Amino acid sequence: MFCKDMPNYCFIDNECYYYQTFYPKSGKFNLIIRHGSNHTGDINGIKSNAYFTYDGNTTANDTLLDKDGNSVKLDAPTGFTFPPKGFAVEDKGFIAPSEENANVEVVIAPDSNRLQKLAPFAPWDGKDLTDMPLLIKTEGKCTTDHISMAGPWLKFRGHLQNISDNLLMGAVNAFNGESNKVKNQLDGAYVEVSTAAKAYKAKGISSIVVAEDNYGEGSSREHAAMEPRFLNVKVILAKSFARIHETNLKKQGMLALTFCNKDDYNKVQEDDRISLTGLKEFAPGSHLDPHCEDRASH
Repeated sequence: MFCKDMPNYCFIDNECYYYQTFYPKSGKFNLIIRHGSNHTGDINGIKSNAYFTYDGNTTANDTLLDKDGNSVKLDAPTGFTFPPKGFAVEDKGFIAPSEENANVEVVIAPDSNRLQKLAPFAPWDGKDLTDMPLLIKTEGKCTTDHISMAGPWLKFRGHLQNISDNLLMGAVNAFNGESNKVKNQLDGAYVEVSTAAKAYKAKGISSIVVAEDNYGEGSSREHAAMEPRFLNVKVILAKSFARIHETNLKKQGMLALTFCNKDDYNKVQEDDRISLTGLKEFAPGSHLDPHCEDRASH
């Protein structure tokens, strides 16, 4: 019934479903048993009528009773983390584009609101980023769904301009506790995040986002990195990043920066204009010293 050679496995025996997960650091493993249609629980989406945690110690969960009433103790599984002979990969997952279709033009209706040709982003001009208005200082958790909401917005996945209207609409503004309501530093009005970003972009002004810990956690939604880049947000300055989102930001040519001192997050004010200099010399292991100027004090 149980396999000691595979730390994580599942199999089906007649009408029973067994799933085992081993945790090497703790020496524990979980066992889920599903029998027929008698569902009494739901573990990770699996309907089950038995769920056990076993650690090899003498506890109430140490033994199970078989069909004859005998007490059965489960041995901790052993095995390898990776197959010793590696993984057999027959399909490399890449097909070179056909030269026969090199001149094929993809035609999109000019009035389409769901499809749009994706133009390359302009490369960095080699200049420092100066006088960037704070687009939003997010408070608390800010997942990729806060940054680029799903639901009805998914129909615009092929239209970057339209889907960018949802930019950070779920994020909480640290200065008023509201979502999708930030100060446009150009006129002082409180507007949607995307509206403020578009206003800055129209004037050729780069902007910056400041955030707390684990910014961009959740799904690896690439639009959460493409949208701010499209709306001329150049920097995300956070206490820390979710790993995949940090990578996505860098792939889109954005600066994903973290505070050396997380308490400096509290120093950022609503009317700040932030400058980053020394970008040409910026290298792994080095630090940038952002300069903030509060325009409201002038």
